[in-house]
Amino acid sequence: TSRTVVVKDLLIVSIGDSAASGEGNPDKAQQMHWSGLWVNAGPAQAALEIEISNPHTSVTFLSYACSGAKITEGLVGWYDGIEPPGGHDPHELLRPQTWQVTSDICQGATFAGDPTCRDNGREVDFLIISIGINDIGFSDIIKSCVEIFDCHVSNTVNNNLNSAFSSLPSKYDQLSSDINRRFKVFNTIITEYPDATHNENGNYCDVILGTFGHNELQWASRSVLSRLNQAAYEAANRKG
Repeated sequence: TSRTVVVKDLLIVSIGDSAASGEGNPDKAQQMHWSGLWVNAGPAQAALEIEISNPHTSVTFLSYACSGAKITEGLVGWYDGIEPPGGHDPHELLRPQTWQVTSDICQGATFAGDPTCRDNGREVDFLIISIGINDIGFSDIIKSCVEIFDCHVSNTVNNNLNSAFSSLPSKYDQLSSDINRRFKVFNTIITEYPDATHNENGNYCDVILGTFGHNELQWASRSVLSRLNQAAYEAANRKG
């Protein structure tokens, strides 16, 4: 006897920053380049788990995530990379990640200037997005907290942070509009950023890296990370 086995292929696409590219969890030590994908990246591991969990499901996984990416520089706008090759030598910029997705899933589309393929491209089953932490200047916050004692009460740090958060909703909306105009998506997943300010017992650490004390860590958790994750949650709710 024989039977027909239907294998469903899922298209899973990952866009975003270093949290999506896997820089923080590399499979092996290597130099940082413009963009990087490691097999231990969260979205890559999720795609693998989905594939092995069901023998009747295969997964096509595409990742365009790049360390240092922001919404306007990286996802919907051109990006120079966190470490551009050749220093100040002329080089090509990285195309917006939404453009790269469009290019790879489209059939016979034209990509001069403004690529779209909602009508003739393959639908993305799951679009995984990790973005926002670079838009609020997280690396600048870390630098300030190294240089400024009790940075959590610094007017400069908090004013810059509040300004960045005030513009974040419109950037999330811009990303949503850009995606919807370029290609079809069945499910969109915006991932949260992990909070590393707590110990194994769930309490705030006393100190991290010999610099960040208990009060600063509590502020980072409540005023930066929780606030950022809430902003992403609200953006997702606005777009259904």
